[in-house]
Amino acid sequence: MIAVVTFSGLSANATASHIHQGATGAPGGVIVPLTLGTNIATAPPTAAALSTTQFAALIAGNLYFNVHSTAHTGGEIRGQIGFDTRSATLSGANETPAVTTSATGKGGVVVDRITKAITGGITFTGLSPTQAHIHQGAVGVPGGVIIPLTLIGTDRAVIPVNTTLTDAQYTAFLAGDLYFNAHTAANPNGEIRGQITGQGVGGLAILNGAQETPAVSTSASALGTLVVDPVPDGAGNRSILIGLVTFSGITATVSHIHQAATGVAGGVIVPLTVGTDMATAAPTATLSSAQYDSLLAGNLYFNVHSAAYPSGEIRGQIRAP
Repeated sequence: MIAVVTFSGLSANATASHIHQGATGAPGGVIVPLTLGTNIATAPPTAAALSTTQFAALIAGNLYFNVHSTAHTGGEIRGQIGFDTRSATLSGANETPAVTTSATGKGGVVVDRITKAITGGITFTGLSPTQAHIHQGAVGVPGGVIIPLTLIGTDRAVIPVNTTLTDAQYTAFLAGDLYFNAHTAANPNGEIRGQITGQGVGGLAILNGAQETPAVSTSASALGTLVVDPVPDGAGNRSILIGLVTFSGITATVSHIHQAATGVAGGVIVPLTVGTDMATAAPTATLSSAQYDSLLAGNLYFNVHSAAYPSGEIRGQIRAP
């Protein structure tokens, strides 16, 4: 286990730091004591691996760091670990009032629990949307737009780069009160809608040249988002709900999801469609059972290739629970 907390500005000297198990807003017991240093706390080499129950709590967002001080013995600063990954299934039946349509959609988001940064988007079939958004409203209730999505071609829409939820919007997200909506000329109030409440597995990747094998000297960078349906189909495959890379400082020729551990070059498993400063997975893209296991093990990565570096200019391992 590797765990590191850096801190500054405590009102009094730090006395201890731990990983606790507890949901957002709820206190929880210590599961991993950390070793204190100067403005830092780390898990000791002898720290035990997380139990099955604790690992499930990590995936669910129910582990947190806590730093205690002489002034606040119960904890002076705290932060939930990781990010929230959720999915949505869009249909006309979810609209208010319901819409009769054969169009369908799916989507996913990843939200950083600390910064409230949100990435992701939707893919859809059977409609030509005029616009798409994330709205705030409970199931069965129409709500106002909080995030306009960027339409990509005829079958995708993504959350713009550097989008962040407010504290109130994040609270609504946790409560299941955000939803995707795709609008059309025939149904301007929305033709298909999906509440962002479903289970999703995946994560984020920070892409740079240093992660290439061998390393590449480049100023290009990117952020990758992958959300996968954890429920297999009849063949054991998992549907990719959203696969997205946004990049800068590079003229991409192709982009893919590859399968290999950190520092190892691996083969392509999912080709991405390259656009302007962006690459996305097709609505029909899936992961096999073995590829899904590799995702959970941290052995999938995004790669963006260029004419100067045909084997890849920037790469990022996908951080998944």
